[in-house]
Amino acid sequence: MKTLYIGLAMCALLGSACESTIGIDYPVYVKEVEEEGGEVTFIDYVTPEFTADASIVSYSQTKSTVNDRPFLPLAIYAVNPADMPRVKEFGFNLVQSYQFFEMSAAEKKNYLDEAQRNNMMAFVSLNGANKLTEEHVNKIKDIVNTYKDHPAVYAWYLADEPSKANVKPEDLKAVYDWIKHTDPIHPVISSNWELGDFKDCCDADMRQLYHGTPARLTAPLENYLNSQVTYKKDWLAIINSYDSGWGEEDKKSMNPTTAFDKLAAAGIKNTDPEWKAEEAYWQPLLDNLANPEDAGFFPSKSFPNTPEEIRSSFYWAFAHGSNGVYYWLYSSSTVLNLRWGWYTIFYQPRLCNALKATMAELKELSKFLVNPSLDSTAFKDETNPGIYIWSKVVDKSRLVMIINETGEEFDGTIDLSPLKIASRTLKVYKEDGRELTLNKNILTESFKKNEVHVYFLK
Repeated sequence: MKTLYIGLAMCALLGSACESTIGIDYPVYVKEVEEEGGEVTFIDYVTPEFTADASIVSYSQTKSTVNDRPFLPLAIYAVNPADMPRVKEFGFNLVQSYQFFEMSAAEKKNYLDEAQRNNMMAFVSLNGANKLTEEHVNKIKDIVNTYKDHPAVYAWYLADEPSKANVKPEDLKAVYDWIKHTDPIHPVISSNWELGDFKDCCDADMRQLYHGTPARLTAPLENYLNSQVTYKKDWLAIINSYDSGWGEEDKKSMNPTTAFDKLAAAGIKNTDPEWKAEEAYWQPLLDNLANPEDAGFFPSKSFPNTPEEIRSSFYWAFAHGSNGVYYWLYSSSTVLNLRWGWYTIFYQPRLCNALKATMAELKELSKFLVNPSLDSTAFKDETNPGIYIWSKVVDKSRLVMIINETGEEFDGTIDLSPLKIASRTLKVYKEDGRELTLNKNILTESFKKNEVHVYFLK
């Protein structure tokens, strides 16, 4: 027997899957699963398989497919056609452009064609958070009608942070309903801060979680899931590649655009002395983009600043139930626009290498990670609640993921009793064949700060 432990908020979102409780404070779902050790086989559920026709896409918390084949969304924002080969090289399979809505017809088609040529798909921005004038709505309809049959269309990104101050929920709902009637084979997704008002205007809510590292990500996600538990809305995680400064608003992040936004809001122009002084302040960063500390610039805690933090932030999203990961945002590796640019991991080769290695792992493990809330086991160690465990059995192979969310280094014991694998041996994935044998149900292990270890049961 396999026992599925999932968080209370996630249980409510999944509805009838959770039926009872036992000793620890997690609902359970009991399912028969055969498992054994041995050689692990890998399947690529990251690369989309196109046909000559429109791609049929299904997305929910427990089902992600493209053309009836499992699909693990690994998406990134702000990608231009010229960026696509490099973005593909990193391992992403979904792209977006904030300029798409205003592109010419030829440019729109070229964007989708280039995505397909690079074996990627697009979540297409429809700018639905703007005031929905008749002209704007007609333009949305024209885009959907024109491109809904393009094989590279993955989803319609209807609205980025819609607010009742700009758009009426009933107006956006009317557009959503029209899209679903016109094109029922692609999901409609939006990123909401006012989900209660706009919950009926999308198929899935894209939650912005720009806190950077597992130690800082879990509490905001749990708060979000608990706040929207009555909606039972499918969701997905957007995590940050940039220095957001979230949680440290009293400190200056490494994002010049934030500083210049404040100057512009105060009516200061780019010819004024204050503006010029701000430009001078940031010049050393522009001269040392790959090594900002050498210029006296230090990122906030929300910036994933080590290879371990890059790797664990992606695994964290899957372990906590996101059926795919969206990354905000892509940037050049050599140029930072002071007014509109964001400081991202892409300026640092060591972090780019970590991202590329992580994405290769996610591709290799995609058959385990797709639909991570379905038939999986997730729990916190009772003695060390900052240690988070997720596990899943696929094709008789068990994968175990353990994330250090304590915010500190960890060296100690972890109780894996819920997995019912007493005295078995775990082989550590991508760690030179390192193996650990459980003492009954207890694993003794060490972690760097914000580190994840992945294991296979021998």
